Amino acid sequence: MRDKVNVFYYPGAAPASWATIKKSILLFDELHFIDRPSFTSGKFGTIASASPLRSYEQSFRDEGIGLYVHTPDDGPVRGEFLDRVVSDVNDLEFLKRFQNGLAQSATFCSQQITPGNYGEVGDQVAIARAVARVNLDTDLSAYAKPADLFYDDSVEPFRFKTEAERAKHLITKAVVCSAMINFALSVSERSGMIPLADTTPYQTLLGAKYARAA
Repeated sequence: MRDKVNVFYYPGAAPASWATIKKSILLFDELHFIDRPSFTSGKFGTIASASPLRSYEQSFRDEGIGLYVHTPDDGPVRGEFLDRVVSDVNDLEFLKRFQNGLAQSATFCSQQITPGNYGEVGDQVAIARAVARVNLDTDLSAYAKPADLFYDDSVEPFRFKTEAERAKHLITKAVVCSAMINFALSVSERSGMIPLADTTPYQTLLGAKYARAA
């Protein structure tokens, strides 16, 4: 008898496509998801919300499909968790792969930049174009480390007129993505689950982490 294969989906509170769930049902024994967490770091934070899969959770299990939605550990990113996130965003290779992922994968982009109207800034596409203009080799030259720009309160968030403002937004999005990845790796390690993502950029980001560790 084979061991159960349980997976933990970490790009967001639910896959961008139902195709991911359908394929996962065929391949894995249990599918685990989390509500959108409320992470805070410095003066920046994400807003918690329930996963849309919560309304299907019980009905799936009633039909014999192991689907579970968990409540994440909300709150400040600190300790070893913070160290891992800071290490990611201070790694230019991680940031470049994150930036390339936004440009190359519409699904990855929609997971990192929520579609919507952002006022005078524009929509999701406009924000993606703005962060694509960031030159990580030159726009961060005033800072010893990329994380220093994230914590620089003199550069206002959610503005895109200057190189520093666009770079800060890119780094801010990378912080959230890194937090989700590191949270998933920790949960998976503790619970014996396999981290699951459905777009290629996550593989390249993990590759950057493993290369740095090696």
